[in-house]
Amino acid sequence: MIILLNHMRENYLINAAHIFDIEILRSLIIINDGSITDSSHSSSTLSNLNDNSTQTLQESMIDIHNHSNYLWLFFIFQLFIFVFYHYWLQICLISFIIYSIYYISMLFIQQISKRGEWYSSLNNNEQKVLGTNYKSLFGDLSSIQSSQNGYFLNDLHNQLGSPQAYRIWMGPEPALMLAHPQAVKDFWGQHNEKCVERNVSLGWPLEMLMGNGVGFRSLPDRNRITKYFHQCFGASQVRHFDTQLELTVSKFFNNYSSEFLQYQNIRYFAHDVSVHLFLGKIGFDYLNELHELVDELGHLMNEAFNGRWTNLPLIGYYLLPSSYPLRKRIRLFNTRTRNVLMKIINIYQQTSMVNNGDDTITNNNISLLEYFAHDLKPTITFDELTDTIIEGLLAPNDGTAGTFMYTLLLLGMHPNIQETARQEIQSLTDLSLKSLSTTTYLDQILSECQRLCPIFMFNVPEFSSKSMIISGIQIPKNTMVMLDVISLNHNQDTWSDPLTFRPERFMTPVLPATLKAYHGFGNGHIRRCLGQYVIKNLHRLFLAHLLNQKQILLIDQIKNIHDIKRCRLPFIYIPTQSVRLVQL
Repeated sequence: MIILLNHMRENYLINAAHIFDIEILRSLIIINDGSITDSSHSSSTLSNLNDNSTQTLQESMIDIHNHSNYLWLFFIFQLFIFVFYHYWLQICLISFIIYSIYYISMLFIQQISKRGEWYSSLNNNEQKVLGTNYKSLFGDLSSIQSSQNGYFLNDLHNQLGSPQAYRIWMGPEPALMLAHPQAVKDFWGQHNEKCVERNVSLGWPLEMLMGNGVGFRSLPDRNRITKYFHQCFGASQVRHFDTQLELTVSKFFNNYSSEFLQYQNIRYFAHDVSVHLFLGKIGFDYLNELHELVDELGHLMNEAFNGRWTNLPLIGYYLLPSSYPLRKRIRLFNTRTRNVLMKIINIYQQTSMVNNGDDTITNNNISLLEYFAHDLKPTITFDELTDTIIEGLLAPNDGTAGTFMYTLLLLGMHPNIQETARQEIQSLTDLSLKSLSTTTYLDQILSECQRLCPIFMFNVPEFSSKSMIISGIQIPKNTMVMLDVISLNHNQDTWSDPLTFRPERFMTPVLPATLKAYHGFGNGHIRRCLGQYVIKNLHRLFLAHLLNQKQILLIDQIKNIHDIKRCRLPFIYIPTQSVRLVQL
């Protein structure tokens, strides 16, 4: 052991010192060998060394404080030499694999990036479109998913200098975001919805949940399904359910006794009212089970929205361990939903229905499910019916509740507008939908609420039907085009003082340019919200009953819309704050 230590002192310590530019004289290293056994001899030796080399020590003293921080590098270097000497082949192989993966990924990113290299026609094709760069497999989806307040696209739009249109990456797919009414006008002036060759592709979880629903089908299928549902949800047909809606809303407020109101209190409100149109009176016998399905669908959609790898085709479906329990839960949800609907259909089929003899039904005041139960030649399948009910009855409740809560918060922020609406309501003879249809201010409040506080960050994508120029940007056919909803709704060129709550903006007649700058119940001429007329009627009834009885007060201090706290749910952003209701 002594010999080994002496060897290390004589060789390794001096070599290490040379590496770090430290000079150590060999005379300063005490050699321990077997001849030094007498303590007195050792003492005399040390004394002689001290006497003879005092001057040398003073000149070549190692500054431990200056060099001790570097000594650990020597030991790491020695460890690296040892590992490389014994495992050099494995290290070289792993390094080659890592570099190959990196090189291939860079080539992939480079090739994908070329798909989004769109140029401006205003500058002789020399200026590229503004936007983000493609840096990872998921593009900007990671930033969109991590945004808790829904302002990611609006903030990005401001950072880019507020262009009329800009590019983001929805995974490896470039998307042109329209953020100005002129860009929207350019797009719809050239786009033909009837000639679109691509459909919106969902991740496999949403495909399993509602892939046969109206919202994500091709145009012919969408028109066919929408036409069937409009037997209950059309602008004129929905009036047949006015009495049921009025009774349900009145019952809700008669039973609601709390002084405070928040999103959770009205989460099932729109659902319970819409049961009349979707399922009919038999549907209320299964109300608790339907509420459980609403909750389970929310959990499943949350997993689908947050799972980046989960939504990848093949990999997310077959290779991820977490996909197996998710698929099982989705199948169970689909089975439960279909069982409930089949039970209701069987009950309706046991009752008689007046038929014209030409396979058409005369009674207009029946639910969609009852109509389907007695329809001898339905133009939609049971799966299309079920998935559209999931999409229209079970899924949108959080969004509707969020919109209603935004309205209450905005009215609490502006007592003068609240009082104006109250006076208009109290001037009516009753609170029926027929009486409320004579007023316009409540609808203006809803439109201004949707403009100022939209629940969506972007809309359902469209795909350009041909090559076109939008705000000077040339895009090829089949390009994904979406609306930056917040930037569009807050555009200063259209809305004066855009962050101020002013319902009078939507006083009739509304200019066409104003409508193009507003995204409320969908986009385009065909892709519109199926339940927009029901929601408008429901919003009128909700505000009329509430303002007729209560005064809305804020609990938290909110000076502007940016003070409203928002939380992220699957695809939407809703307020988390409550309001206080004071009896008039």
